[in-house]
Amino acid sequence: MQGKFGWYSMRSSNINTQYYNPAITYSARVDATGKEKSNPVSFVDNQTSTDKRPLNEAGMTTSTKKFTYVLCKNNDCSSEANRTVSTIGALDVGNVPLPPGHRRTDCGSANECTAVLERKNIANWYTWYRNRALAVSTALGLAMQSYDNKFRVGYVQYNQSVAEVDPRNPAKPAEHIVSGVNYFKDESTASGQKWKSRFYSWIYDIVPTEERQATTP
Repeated sequence: MQGKFGWYSMRSSNINTQYYNPAITYSARVDATGKEKSNPVSFVDNQTSTDKRPLNEAGMTTSTKKFTYVLCKNNDCSSEANRTVSTIGALDVGNVPLPPGHRRTDCGSANECTAVLERKNIANWYTWYRNRALAVSTALGLAMQSYDNKFRVGYVQYNQSVAEVDPRNPAKPAEHIVSGVNYFKDESTASGQKWKSRFYSWIYDIVPTEERQATTP
């Protein structure tokens, strides 16, 4: 996406469907016990871009840092009349408007949200939903939480060695097929099997090859 209109399109969930959508609550990941995981990211700045994607920078909390998201009518960002551009600063206070028909459950008002909660929602999106692999593993962890000790769970993962992706990385955690069929529970004794915890570690630790390459320094 080139040029000015591409800048808006890359930040619009109407066009770039995996991007932040202010109409959705991005729930935190949970661990094997159902406890929400803490998010190490407090803010995301997205004001710069390549020709293909926004450059989302996490952890920026100075007054100059901002996050912009765009809603485009009829999936068309080329017309200013079609665009609703919202920008929230790292230190903004007060409330921000929410889009009509939103499905947010984290805000106490029907049509607006506090800046603090909006930044938290953006940070949750970035940490746990910004690409398909993160979103699927997060959703799976939330969906499987209530099945404790009710099923035997089978899974399989076909892997590639990390060393094949990045020769500088000596770790080789995935040169084989990862699989198992286990009870979906953690045994209560100190020496007991932690099957459910292992399952959650497995789904959250999967990093696709393309994502590794994208984050390799």
